[in-house]
Amino acid sequence: MSSLLVCYLIFTSFLNFKANGRVYSLGLMAMGPTAMTGYLWVEYQVMVTGVAKSDAPSGAGYAFAAILFAALIGDTSHLVKNDYTRMHSVVRHLWRMCFAFFMAATSFFLARSHLFPDFFLESGLLYFGLAPLIMMVYWSLHTYIMTAWRKRSRLASS
Repeated sequence: MSSLLVCYLIFTSFLNFKANGRVYSLGLMAMGPTAMTGYLWVEYQVMVTGVAKSDAPSGAGYAFAAILFAALIGDTSHLVKNDYTRMHSVVRHLWRMCFAFFMAATSFFLARSHLFPDFFLESGLLYFGLAPLIMMVYWSLHTYIMTAWRKRSRLASS
């Protein structure tokens, strides 16, 4: 269920730095609302019939649809505005790649924890699945703070 979201985030992240990425982003933006509608349809079917057709927890479709909606808002503003700075592009790339990595790591470490030996489960190493989320927050803040600091130091030296 989450594979559509991961593919969308990775593809739009790579297109962020391409010269002709705007053309391809328009095509990918058609995939976004389609996937979001699919997530909401699955949740609607579970609500109506009471039968889940996947092993995803109840309400996961709403969370995926909300994240995809936030990505679509960012894509729309990226395509409409032409004054995107390098910092905005880097932060956009960071959150998309780190969140896709977080989803992959979480599905490996936390959702399939029964595949690991007992000593691994008891040691707490399964929480490495949360590391990409921590990296995303750190590098986003670092990029914003360093860009603001450089801009202020350039203004002070002028």
